[in-house]
Amino acid sequence: MTAAADQRLLPLLRPFADDTQATPQAALALLDAAESLLAAGPPAGDRQTWLQFLSRTRHPRFLTALPDPAARERWLQTVLGIIEGIGFTLADLLDQRSAELPDRILLRELEEPGAGQWNYQQVRRRVRSTAALLLKEGPAFAPPASSAPDAPDAQDAPDAAPSPPAGS
Repeated sequence: MTAAADQRLLPLLRPFADDTQATPQAALALLDAAESLLAAGPPAGDRQTWLQFLSRTRHPRFLTALPDPAARERWLQTVLGIIEGIGFTLADLLDQRSAELPDRILLRELEEPGAGQWNYQQVRRRVRSTAALLLKEGPAFAPPASSAPDAPDAQDAPDAAPSPPAGS
């Protein structure tokens, strides 16, 4: 996205920062602008503007301002194009939610009374920590080339005894 495109989209996002100006006309103008920017090519340039679009338009104040199911379908197709075009990830989603709703409960264990609950910020920290551990420098997993597609891999069963050598 070019600076001119950012200038076109950013003012149209402002009415959806709060509920006071979320009109059907404003929603359609924002949707039309995003669609025309995407029609010109994949989203590029300021990724933050597209992240802001995704964040603002996911709220009921935008979605209920869209006048009909056809407009909501257009929004869905636009959002899918943006998600694919900017490479939106789980990390982006958790970053957005933990910035916006850090203390809102995301996960709650219901099996035991008094069990734990996790808010967006805690889940984000745990996911990032787990991802860092998994991506730590080391050998990458590569299934052996000789494995049959149905055969269980020895790496999948770390406690299994090694296979006897061929011909024994």
